[in-house]
Amino acid sequence: MPHLNFGLGGRAAENLNTSTLPWTKNIDLRLNKGFRFGRLDWTFYADVRNLLNFKNVEGAYAETGDVTNGLLKTKTLSPELQNLASEALQAGTLQSDGTIDLSTPCSTWGAPVNCESLRRVEARFGNGDQLYTLAEQNRALNAYYDAFFGVHRFNGAPRNIRVGIEVNF
Repeated sequence: MPHLNFGLGGRAAENLNTSTLPWTKNIDLRLNKGFRFGRLDWTFYADVRNLLNFKNVEGAYAETGDVTNGLLKTKTLSPELQNLASEALQAGTLQSDGTIDLSTPCSTWGAPVNCESLRRVEARFGNGDQLYTLAEQNRALNAYYDAFFGVHRFNGAPRNIRVGIEVNF
């Protein structure tokens, strides 16, 4: 198989314009009401974007054609779990079921700041008992993944309402 354009080109997986996203639907509304008081013109307005709060999909992962990508999630989170387990093992706090015991002094860790950070993460995503279980680790890492790679990245703007007053002299 010869290289195309010195490795800077490629062959398309499908014909151009074969993949499409669903249509987007928006109903926008702007209401104005003007009054005149002496030398001033007052305009009150309400500007509503996506009035009926339609959910519009505006993008998708190229690999799946969907707003989710399980393989990307696995490839992103697996190294994080492995690094966490490795660091806890070196500190002597990793239990056989994958739980990390954070009740020991942080001075046993190679980077004590990581231990203190994990205590805070366990308190937020766990039950605060300083035992960072696999379920709590997955909950925290899923929150991280969703914040950066979640479905919200591909959805259009939800309903947005602005109200205001305009004064002209």
